[in-house]
Amino acid sequence: MNGEEQSVEADYVLVTVGRRPNTGDIGLENAEVKISDRGIIEIDDQCKTSNENIYAIGDIVPGPPLAHKASYEAKVAAEAAAGKPAYLDYSAIPAVVFTDPELATVGYTEPLAKEEGLEITVSKFPFAANGRALALDEPDGFMKLITRKEDGLLIGAQIAGTGASDMIAELGLAIEAGMTAEDIALTIHAHPSLGEMAMEAAEIAMGMPIHVVK
Repeated sequence: MNGEEQSVEADYVLVTVGRRPNTGDIGLENAEVKISDRGIIEIDDQCKTSNENIYAIGDIVPGPPLAHKASYEAKVAAEAAAGKPAYLDYSAIPAVVFTDPELATVGYTEPLAKEEGLEITVSKFPFAANGRALALDEPDGFMKLITRKEDGLLIGAQIAGTGASDMIAELGLAIEAGMTAEDIALTIHAHPSLGEMAMEAAEIAMGMPIHVVK
């Protein structure tokens, strides 16, 4: 850090180098199921493969290898196979890193939103200004909201800190429901709780913070 060499002592070191789908030698080519050079099965927005009688989900299809993504895809595939109008929508799928502190994200990140030319407002609320975080002696971290500048629509959120894996669900729901910063700010949150940081961050997005200086 800052050009200084540092060392860390540990009992174990975990090295992860990624995973590859185990789709070889199972006869997919005989079923005329298209797969990529990496062994990923191609699907449409209903999880249907190039063989209309075969559906695929999970780590063998495009997208992040997340258990909750696979579960979601399974529901879409089952409904689609039953003839119902079910379609994939990954806009509100969360991703969590279960480290210390926890990291969680859903929807757009700030760089991605800017890359796509979206006019956004970035609102950041620190754990250090939250009473429950201080009581838990976990003051390090933040919650960040990405809202659309034109109407305050929530399109993304990131959290770094204790409880991030639980708090990201509310923000995913807000994106799924098409909620704005004002909707979140007007939702009464229990006090003291980590969850009320969503309300505080939304107030910052609206330009009306109460417990921090904008």
